[in-house]
Amino acid sequence: MSDLAFLVLESPWEEPTKGSRRLTARPFFEGLEKIHPTVAVYYATFYDASSLRAALDDLLQAREARQVIYIGSHGSRGRVGDIRQDVFRRLLLDRKDSLKRVEGLIVSACDVFSSKENELLSLLEQTGFRWAMGYSCTIGWFDSMMLKLGGVNSGC
Repeated sequence: MSDLAFLVLESPWEEPTKGSRRLTARPFFEGLEKIHPTVAVYYATFYDASSLRAALDDLLQAREARQVIYIGSHGSRGRVGDIRQDVFRRLLLDRKDSLKRVEGLIVSACDVFSSKENELLSLLEQTGFRWAMGYSCTIGWFDSMMLKLGGVNSGC
């Protein structure tokens, strides 16, 4: 059995007109799973707060002792997709008992966390995660993916 699980929750990055060219983090995490035999990847798609809640509840049933949550979506002005930051925060905090094995959180969405208000640090303290990463600005999708992948690969 694997001892590290990546719980990958992702909102579609583009319209279906892109067909098979739609961006997704999934193959990058599956690559980690292929090169590290102790890593498992669980994947779900979400579209709004309700489906994110359901997807998170599903993936948090993973049995691995160490877990990292990756939430990927467009972001702007404190929102993860269309989900306001206070709703997003509550969604996590309402599951605090289910988060005991989660050691890290990656929020891959531009402009969600304000550096002035230490929102990410506050979320860390409230959830008990050991580490978290997110963005207070706009960043390119591929560059962002490479940064995250490099960081999590060293921890596998």
